[in-house]
Amino acid sequence: MEEDWFATTRIYISPVTLEKLWNDHKVSQMEVEEAIFNSARPYLVERRPRHRTTPPSIWFLAPTAEGRLLKVIFRPYFEFELIHVKSAYEPEDYEIAFYQSQT
Repeated sequence: MEEDWFATTRIYISPVTLEKLWNDHKVSQMEVEEAIFNSARPYLVERRPRHRTTPPSIWFLAPTAEGRLLKVIFRPYFEFELIHVKSAYEPEDYEIAFYQSQT
């Protein structure tokens, strides 16, 4: 995945997901968009069996404009220049450690 792909890509978050992000994690749509804008490699493929999707889900860690670190999980649809956000939340320590081990 090329980093500049995000610059020309639309972001889609379903109404159900937006509600879940706020109710479960207190994460707003603006924070998700900020984290996507601030993201950088690596973008990791979700490999846990119960979380696998087609196309594969991708995730990364990135800060919001206020510095809140989020884990953003999305499915890329390259042919439609679309990111379908599945979830976003403050990562657990083990997720941060794993992500940092991949950089």
